Amino acid sequence: KLILFFDNNTNVTIEVDENVKIRTIEAGREGGRWYLGHTITRKKGNGDVYEAKKHEYLKTDGILLYNSKTKENVIYIYNEDEKMVHYYSQTK
Repeated sequence: KLILFFDNNTNVTIEVDENVKIRTIEAGREGGRWYLGHTITRKKGNGDVYEAKKHEYLKTDGILLYNSKTKENVIYIYNEDEKMVHYYSQTK
């Protein structure tokens, strides 16, 4: 289990199995860029337009859960404006 405790004495519990590794991700450039569900429009050399995943720096520190069995990354970040924890699967 991963339990997140907040300043207002609330917590969130996330169930994980034994194949999951957990590490922190720093905000900004130090933590690298991650896919947070947004896309951008790009053009190919021939003028065709396509959508690509937008990779961004985190605004706040986050938590990375990596499942070594399925090779899936999931990022958890706390959105201070909404007062909610959001998660984003890092699909290939």
